[in-house]
Amino acid sequence: MQLIELKPILKNRNFKFLFINMFMVLFNYSAYTAFGGAFFSIIAQIKTLIFTISILVILKDNHLSSYRISNTKYMYFIMVISILSTIIGANSFGPLSKTLTFVIPFLYIIYCINYLTKYGAYRLLIALSLIIMICYAIIPIYYLAYGSAISSSHIYGLAEGEVFVSNHYGWASTIFILSSFTISKHLSIKKKYKIIILFFQIFSFLLLMNSACRSAILALSISLLYFIFKEKIVFYKKLILYIFLISASVYLSLNEDSAFQFILERTERQIEEKEEGRYETFIVMKDKINAEPSKWIYGVGMFDYTVLSKVETKLKQYHNSYLELLFGGGIIVFSLFILLMIIRPFKVFWRKTGQYSLLIFPLVIIPFFESDLTAGQFLFFPWFAYMILLNAKEFNA
Repeated sequence: MQLIELKPILKNRNFKFLFINMFMVLFNYSAYTAFGGAFFSIIAQIKTLIFTISILVILKDNHLSSYRISNTKYMYFIMVISILSTIIGANSFGPLSKTLTFVIPFLYIIYCINYLTKYGAYRLLIALSLIIMICYAIIPIYYLAYGSAISSSHIYGLAEGEVFVSNHYGWASTIFILSSFTISKHLSIKKKYKIIILFFQIFSFLLLMNSACRSAILALSISLLYFIFKEKIVFYKKLILYIFLISASVYLSLNEDSAFQFILERTERQIEEKEEGRYETFIVMKDKINAEPSKWIYGVGMFDYTVLSKVETKLKQYHNSYLELLFGGGIIVFSLFILLMIIRPFKVFWRKTGQYSLLIFPLVIIPFFESDLTAGQFLFFPWFAYMILLNAKEFNA
């Protein structure tokens, strides 16, 4: 695809606002540590202002239309029930304001994707991959500029007080690798840009291994397995990729302090000592709701952690987007979300878009390990934009 074919999308003001909102989330992550609390407050206000303008612009251009997206009535239902479950929760005021930071951005992305699919869903998929690549390249670039050198030792737990933590480096590296794969393969760009992208792909892969981020490594591994066994390319290219991955993995695992060794030891310790915080919160909430079975229907309230605050648990929040929906909104909201944000998109991916983009794997897996349901979270904008795009009627026809 020629870059000129994407120009109508790239020049559209709603697409530009989507890009800016995505970028501002990542910039806001770094603002506090890099510039201090006062500057962080200013950036947060600017981010809110930009998002408010984005909503006004899309409402002017798109109105309340969502006819190009399938299943929007179920998406609206999720939003309504999320608000109602929060209102009837034990501690509704604080969680309600947070629920609105889930519902309003959800609506914004529905309208934004609906509007932009007028340029073609496949073109929008490539354009979306382009801005995701640019935004999430910031984190590996930051590490390249200011982080410690890439070596065989891991950085997990060693960068937690810096601008980005080890999980951010891992997640961003996987997102960059897979989005840049789409751009390199499907967008005609100058050779020098392809070389730059290739350099950062290799660097991001090393940073990913160095981060010891299990969810990001798992997501990339599944993506590459899909590519190797399903993608229709010449065998020698697959072989080169396979040899590179095996060689890099072996090299990084040789050191006794390697990321691989750390991951194995940490996983074994969590299994033996039963110290996995997300599993612990699952058991606590399951027992609580079993005592009041009606709450399986409407939940305890979105973003309401009253139950967890009253018991001795390692985590005081779910740190899992899907548990947030299950316990916060109830089984109906959870089931509909899984249908619309995993099952239906995966069907489209398997039948139509797998050759274009592999981002579905990290965007499904990573939210298991972090709550990304509000607009200020690390993966909210790419996650929701990508999955709602795969619900486009053009893909589901």
